[in-house]
Amino acid sequence: MTARTSCSGRVVPARVFPTTSSGTQRNIQDVHNGNQSMDVSEGLTRTLALNTTPGDPFAGRLDTSAGVGVAGHSLGGMTTHGLLTAWPDDRITAAVPFATLDMGDPASQVAANVLFVHGGLAALEPVRRHRRP
Repeated sequence: MTARTSCSGRVVPARVFPTTSSGTQRNIQDVHNGNQSMDVSEGLTRTLALNTTPGDPFAGRLDTSAGVGVAGHSLGGMTTHGLLTAWPDDRITAAVPFATLDMGDPASQVAANVLFVHGGLAALEPVRRHRRP
């Protein structure tokens, strides 16, 4: 996902999460307690700041008025959904959570276009658990 997006001319700050990445002990609490969502927000802040950092290759080249898009799969989907709900980031204007758990109700300060993607064969989180009546 990151390679395709960056090849289309977008800046993709792809975070590595030390407690939920491959090869770690898998502390899923960092998703549930908001640490990963807040880490993404901090990464966005630092990335957008490069636009005004003298001498940085991105200085003056980022359209910081366009808003920010986020996407993630599974735990990344939960992290993405968290940025729209419990740990909102009002800079987000587009989001695509793939195969996510429900992380809460939408926050009023986030006005994002959201596309939820969930497969019918998802074993851990079947679609039927996420449909609203």
